[in-house]
Amino acid sequence: MQNPNDRQFQDNLARIEQLIIDSEQAADPLVREKTKDLLQTLLDLHSAGLARLIEIVSQGGEPGQAMAHAFVQDELVKPLLLLYGLHPLPVEERVKQALDKITPSLGVHGVTAEILSIETDRVILSVHHNGNGKSHGGFATTVKQAIEEAFCEAAPELADVQILGLEEDRDVAGSSFIPLDQVKSATRDLPVSG
Repeated sequence: MQNPNDRQFQDNLARIEQLIIDSEQAADPLVREKTKDLLQTLLDLHSAGLARLIEIVSQGGEPGQAMAHAFVQDELVKPLLLLYGLHPLPVEERVKQALDKITPSLGVHGVTAEILSIETDRVILSVHHNGNGKSHGGFATTVKQAIEEAFCEAAPELADVQILGLEEDRDVAGSSFIPLDQVKSATRDLPVSG
């Protein structure tokens, strides 16, 4: 059995991606269309089979529930459930779990995050930096990427993750950086001694 972290698994994913790119660049439009149709039909077949599998497992009482729980925890099965829209947890719960998972690493940087709203394909959250913790140049970008990656992994159906309170201009809380235009305007107002 392959593990998503195995080299062979990663090579297979890369090969699939390259084959899709190659088929999209085929000179013959009929070949492109038939390849697309083949892929979609294959995805539909897999989706129906996985949906039936989930249905059978869900009818299995307590052992079935334990199995379903194991599916959503498995590194190979979970992405398939997400891909085919079969993950048993609603997007809201998956987003909350993703935030809970990254909260400790945000805390190291003195950051707290609060979800303001979750819709089917959009999340809005508020981020606060308390000035404590480790911050550095590129701080806002690092925090933004961590949040977006966690949410994308947990809920790939999200089209938008809006983060309020995270300003790129204020990368380091308490920074002594002053933009040049502010320095120039401040020096214009100084009296000239002579």
